Amino acid sequence: MGNEQSIVADFVRSNRKAMAGYVRQKLVAAGAKPHLDRLGKEGIESLENEAAGVLLDLACAFLRRLHPEQEIQAEDLLAKLPADVQKTIRLPRSDAYHELMAKLQREE
Repeated sequence: MGNEQSIVADFVRSNRKAMAGYVRQKLVAAGAKPHLDRLGKEGIESLENEAAGVLLDLACAFLRRLHPEQEIQAEDLLAKLPADVQKTIRLPRSDAYHELMAKLQREE
């Protein structure tokens, strides 16, 4: 999975700003520009970190389909990525998220 880790790192690095930009564009189109303006530079950087987390989740979903025999979790993969990529990814995981994931796994 070493090669796939570098692919995931490149995927996140090269798409996080574009994804955050896309989300900002859609928020502006939905009338949320005043809210975005209040975020400031730190808020925009936070959006990029959130986008990087979404990209990591997408990459993990793809890898799970490629390797159904493996247990692939975003948190585990994140720990194996280069430090510069780890710093740009925010993976918020609440108790509700973990409960939902456990329930979905039981239903499979």
